[in-house]
Amino acid sequence: MNKRIFYIDFNKLVQLLLPIVLRKNKMIAWLNALIFPIFKMYNDYDNTAFVGYRDGNLYKLKITPQVVYLKRLLNDKYDIVLRRIFITDTEGKNPLYIYLEEEEKPAFIFKEVENKPVFLWLDGETSLKEDDFIINIPMDIAFDEKELRMVVDNYKLAGKTYLINKF
Repeated sequence: MNKRIFYIDFNKLVQLLLPIVLRKNKMIAWLNALIFPIFKMYNDYDNTAFVGYRDGNLYKLKITPQVVYLKRLLNDKYDIVLRRIFITDTEGKNPLYIYLEEEEKPAFIFKEVENKPVFLWLDGETSLKEDDFIINIPMDIAFDEKELRMVVDNYKLAGKTYLINKF
């Protein structure tokens, strides 16, 4: 589809729709004055005008759940100049199997003679992680967490969870 279909030159439109006999400077100026409110509403670039509303919707349609686009959205909204917000994956480690709870065996991980401890990880650190990605935001960026969650929830994939980290 041709994108120019949405852009209208109202001055030219007035002249084209006016019969040739009536195309006088006063008549054209009077009709331009009459359609000025429509022209103003059409060309305002806030989200209430046609062009601004259309451009805003086209921007929203470009955002997908991919990390690159979520990062772009958050930087456009909260850190337009420095663009320091980034998204990372959570680090998953394989859980260490000790024994089943039904076995009721004590958990001996190493002998004292070996003096070689085995580190256990929390559930959030293992591959059974709770959060799928982390949104890292600098401390000096002011934002409302509820609004940020609303924006991210609108674009993230269903079932994905995230954590907001201020660094």
